[in-house]
Amino acid sequence: MNKHTRTIIFAIAGFLFGLYFGKMNNGTWLSPFALILASGFAIAASTFSLMLPIESHNSKKCPDCAEEIKLVALKCKHCGYKFKETKN
Repeated sequence: MNKHTRTIIFAIAGFLFGLYFGKMNNGTWLSPFALILASGFAIAASTFSLMLPIESHNSKKCPDCAEEIKLVALKCKHCGYKFKETKN
């Protein structure tokens, strides 16, 4: 799961949680309080998800530009750094 997908999932989950929490306190799903609370939870959850590190077992970090690239890449698509071929 990449960073953008995770952010969208967190934002949707935060929005739904905010709507539910707003309904519990105010009694209606689409009250202004519930919508404001849901928006705040969505923003907070998506911001939190951007701070989480991406753990991927199929990527490596380029030693030249520090960008994530595929583990099997022989050349960095960002800066052009060439990796030594590894034989398995």
